[in-house]
Amino acid sequence: MIRSRSSLARHRAKLLTIGAAVWAVAAALLSPAAANAAVDNPAPTPLVSFTFDDGMQNALTQAAPTLKKYGLTGTSYIITNCVGMTTVPNNCRANTDVPYMTWDQITQLQNTYGWEIGSHTVDHQCLVSVGNDCQATKLTAAQVDAELANSRSALAAHGFNATALATPYGDYDMSTLAQIAKYYSSMRGFADVGNNIWPLGDLLLHNTPVQEVTTPVSTLKAKVDEDRKSTRLNSSHANIS
Repeated sequence: MIRSRSSLARHRAKLLTIGAAVWAVAAALLSPAAANAAVDNPAPTPLVSFTFDDGMQNALTQAAPTLKKYGLTGTSYIITNCVGMTTVPNNCRANTDVPYMTWDQITQLQNTYGWEIGSHTVDHQCLVSVGNDCQATKLTAAQVDAELANSRSALAAHGFNATALATPYGDYDMSTLAQIAKYYSSMRGFADVGNNIWPLGDLLLHNTPVQEVTTPVSTLKAKVDEDRKSTRLNSSHANIS
């Protein structure tokens, strides 16, 4: 079931965004360049990748060690202006009630656990929409560009080559997608629920939201089993704290 943006946002204190994107080569396991090259594979095999939004500390303290037990890694999409907000409450627009990683912790996530580091913009503002969970004023094209470019440059300044973007609240339109393509080779939304059908379009990756407590593990397992048996490449997107 697709939840409204406001409903999803209310749960973000309890959530890590784990994107299980079943594509030619899991972005969590290979570099974006390798993933893009694999699109030419004439006989693709469903694989799962895990993505976590915002840059919360529990990506490092909980998710990374858990995935490592099974030989898995993930992608962490970082809100660059929230890096270092380690106390609660804080001023991060995404969620003021959770601690965020420091730059050193993000480096540890990459170097120790082998995770990919991606962008979740500078301030976690909606790129297109206004009202509800979004800011009151619509961003101009120049402001959208700044959210995209400045996030990537901030990550680069700390040693991260971010080629993947997750838009805040999954908010975008076709014009924004064209701007995203100037800086990133993949874009994962949030409300784009469903299967990624081969051949894949990396600039619009679909997902299936899975929420802790309300979504049983059996549901996620059934989804993975379904994808594994299918001749298509699918994706699922899990929110687990």
